[in-house]
Amino acid sequence: MLLDQPLDSREDFRPSSSLSLNSGVRYLNTSAVTPQVQFNVRWDGRESGGNADRGNSGDTVVYLSPGATVDLGSRSHAFIFLQLPVYQRVNGLQILPRWLLSAGIRREF
Repeated sequence: MLLDQPLDSREDFRPSSSLSLNSGVRYLNTSAVTPQVQFNVRWDGRESGGNADRGNSGDTVVYLSPGATVDLGSRSHAFIFLQLPVYQRVNGLQILPRWLLSAGIRREF
């Protein structure tokens, strides 16, 4: 869970609060590839203040994210997730992606 709460405003504009919830499961096995699936929810409130675009801010998005982690060695792992929206509710005119791809490498020191 991640809460992003702005504490200040500038020029009569206050960004919105947002909340992200993430959960997932993975299939532990003895191979180098570990399949996983995540469930990601993000809620963004509306902007506020005289310079806010209140009518075109705020959303709720739910993603189903299949992916995998691959062992690259004893202390390195690569991961990839494809986030597919299963629910989107936006206020006004906003641009949301059709899908998101997240990939990276993690190294333990």
